[in-house]
Amino acid sequence: MRGQAEIIGALLLVAIVMVLWSLFWIWFYPQYEAYRGSVTRAREEAVRSLKENIVIEILVYNGDTTGKVYISNLGGVETTVYSVYLNNTLVWDGEAKLRVGEGTWINFNWINVPDPYNKVYYVKVCTLYSCYEVVENI
Repeated sequence: MRGQAEIIGALLLVAIVMVLWSLFWIWFYPQYEAYRGSVTRAREEAVRSLKENIVIEILVYNGDTTGKVYISNLGGVETTVYSVYLNNTLVWDGEAKLRVGEGTWINFNWINVPDPYNKVYYVKVCTLYSCYEVVENI
């Protein structure tokens, strides 16, 4: 009888250790996967932002209440422009998809621009990953 109690005690100890390990694994593994996914996503975004290159080429004031800016994608990846700022004031937001080597005009309302009779403008164009800035003299 004495040998059976030791075997049952050892089996119970193994069962308890396995249950505790399973509980730890159930808690740890989702957190590990979430961390690994966020690191992978951050790495992919960093690589994509390094390949992205937007050039603000021309700012045009049409003489009435509208203006437009010409933007080119000279980077290695397709990108989307989400906002345009003049003198740090949002004048356009939306989505303008740009393939590699492609350019587009973005029209905006010039009334939104503070000091619309200024001759030097600070133009900023933002994508999902970064913003590109230039000073334009019109």
